[in-house]
Amino acid sequence: YDCSGHGTHTMGTMVGQGRGPGEQIGMAPGATWIALPGICEGTMPGGIRDDIGGLKAFQWLLCPTDLSGDLSTADCSKAPDVVNNSWGSANPVNDVFRPAIQRLRAAGIAPVFAAGNPDAGVGSIGSPASIPEAISVGATDSEDRVAYFSGRGPSFYPSEQKPELSAPGVDV
Repeated sequence: YDCSGHGTHTMGTMVGQGRGPGEQIGMAPGATWIALPGICEGTMPGGIRDDIGGLKAFQWLLCPTDLSGDLSTADCSKAPDVVNNSWGSANPVNDVFRPAIQRLRAAGIAPVFAAGNPDAGVGSIGSPASIPEAISVGATDSEDRVAYFSGRGPSFYPSEQKPELSAPGVDV
């Protein structure tokens, strides 16, 4: 379920195969992927419930269960290698997800987040992309300039330069 209208863009950036043999448009064409609707608008709207949904999603990613959610079915060997998310708070000091992201890193899972879309300037990179343990990605336009809407560093955290990467994100 694409709750924000840019799922095909983000999925293409992640795992897009291209139209012809050997044509690669994504970072990991052919990779196996799953989607979690845990914090989409309308599924857990507003305030602390969004944070709870996000934390539940991170817990599941660390050690997936079957569809029942019963913890006795947890199989940590099915955890992903990479988590890619283009959601987040425009508040760069929101630290609620930092412990979960630290646990992902400790489990060998790379957490990748969009820098955010705050229509702002310097220091506007959102959370959790601003968190030191997260890998953050900004958006560029067709002239390889930072997109007008893309969150920018530096991070709220001292000595953290964010985003680490930037990639095409306008009219993709």
